[in-house]
Amino acid sequence: HHRAAGFESFVHAALAVFCLAVFFFSSRRRHTSSCLVSWARRCVIRDNMGEPSKYLVLDLSMNRIDARAAELLAQALRHNTNLEELRLVGNEIGNVGAKALAEALPHNTTLTTLNLWKNQIGDGGAEALAEALHRNTALSTLELGWNEIGEGGAKALAEALRHNTTLETLDLCEMELGEGGEKALAEALRHNTNLQTLKLLYW
Repeated sequence: HHRAAGFESFVHAALAVFCLAVFFFSSRRRHTSSCLVSWARRCVIRDNMGEPSKYLVLDLSMNRIDARAAELLAQALRHNTNLEELRLVGNEIGNVGAKALAEALPHNTTLTTLNLWKNQIGDGGAEALAEALHRNTALSTLELGWNEIGEGGAKALAEALRHNTTLETLDLCEMELGEGGEKALAEALRHNTNLQTLKLLYW
């Protein structure tokens, strides 16, 4: 039994490494995206004693992930019960990818950190993520710095903060949120007692 469990662990781990290797080096994004979601669905493997083992952090930063790949990753997030942190810094998911991830968040109960720095996300993506914050009860850190979010997106996020009770850190650095957006965020903090850090740094 122990040998069988160990072999299963080896096979699943090998599949994960293979998929990530293809993702990093393949120039064919369609096959890359399919491999990515296949790997995400295999986040649960077995150790030598047959007990579940976890991949807690998935860092796919700076890998030219586009909206289609983000949509496939979002599909996996709907069913995944292990991943706690997802880093997608410096990719190209845009509003479409952000909306896909936002739609998956209410179905996921384990992801606590989502880093979407530098992903060409505008107000549309921010508004979708804000809507997800109304229903998600797990996310504690949302990092959206260095995107293209303006006053409309900031106001939507501010409205979400009035109702959300789990978010502790919201990063909105290096974006022109406008006077109206900044005022809305300041007003939201009067109603939110859970948020500990709001980053608005602009050089």
